[in-house]
Amino acid sequence: MGPLPGSGHGFIAWVRNNFGTEMVTVIHQSEQGREERTELEAQMQSKAAFFDVEAPVYEGDRLEIPDPRGGVQRVYITDVEVNRAGGRIRADMSHIKATFSTSAPQSNPPGGHSGTVIYGDHAIVASGSRVAIATHGGRVVQHEEVPAAFTELVAAVQGALELLESSDCFGPDDQEIGRDAGSVILQEVIKEEPDQKSLKGALVSLRGVLTAGMTSASGSAASEIIKQLFVPGS
Repeated sequence: MGPLPGSGHGFIAWVRNNFGTEMVTVIHQSEQGREERTELEAQMQSKAAFFDVEAPVYEGDRLEIPDPRGGVQRVYITDVEVNRAGGRIRADMSHIKATFSTSAPQSNPPGGHSGTVIYGDHAIVASGSRVAIATHGGRVVQHEEVPAAFTELVAAVQGALELLESSDCFGPDDQEIGRDAGSVILQEVIKEEPDQKSLKGALVSLRGVLTAGMTSASGSAASEIIKQLFVPGS
């Protein structure tokens, strides 16, 4: 039997030598609706699978796991964490943890994401108190918890962007300005020390776009959201 994919150096190679791994199949639905199947080496636990950090594994993917009793167990990936090694830990110990469930998601918007999606320099998914930043290809490169002080602001940004996308009162230019501003806000609030100038500037831009729609049918909703688009404590 030849070497398994991922043999050599790296997280999965280390896990294989110390604990054992197995081959699983990741099934990804592309934006064009095509089903893409990839065989990957993983270390399996009862509710999570661990992969090398460059593995093409995303939230919303399905996972087929060989069942030792025969057949295949099919599960759904509900959360992906990219763990980057640093400090005294070797860089090649970086890895992905994919949490899965046997229950299918109740709903899946296009692209397999949930929450507000902003397309700026990156695709940003804001869902509740979590923010995920991905490349245009859909690969999650950062997945962060929103600090408690900013959860209400993130909810207001979500509401603003959903209003901009759903109301006919806002044109493509308004939507683009809103996305760009929302992208800056969400990227700043998950930093250890947000850039206050960038954060406040983006909030001004987002409030300005919404203000333009206050005389329209969406005015009442926009007005309520505007009241919440401020840096906490300012």
